[in-house]
Amino acid sequence: MSTMAVQVITFVILLLAMTCEEVRGQNLNINLQSLMRDLNNPDLVEFQVACVANQGPCDERGRQLSLYIPVLFEGGRCFRCSREENRNLRVLVSILQRRYPRCWNAIIAVRQKSSGPKPQARGCTR
Repeated sequence: MSTMAVQVITFVILLLAMTCEEVRGQNLNINLQSLMRDLNNPDLVEFQVACVANQGPCDERGRQLSLYIPVLFEGGRCFRCSREENRNLRVLVSILQRRYPRCWNAIIAVRQKSSGPKPQARGCTR
């Protein structure tokens, strides 16, 4: 095996280890009742979307969502989460897409990294 291949493999292993360390110890603890309550509060939705879209400050929940929503966006699942939490995250995404499409577009714009103007998270629930 060439030196370059060994370096690439080492880099990938280190990157995976750093990603796992970042998620380890975080308890997502998303239950359906609190999720539905939070989604009925437009100010809270805007705050969390602004965090996930890199357009505002984050609290602990926002940092967790920033880690897990992109995984779901790409069709994956949260391996650290329980079945119930994975289902609740999918419900969250579904409700954001239907009830708050402008907020969802702000999140998508971050993932797509387009060069055009970004949809704003602030005011996305109005």
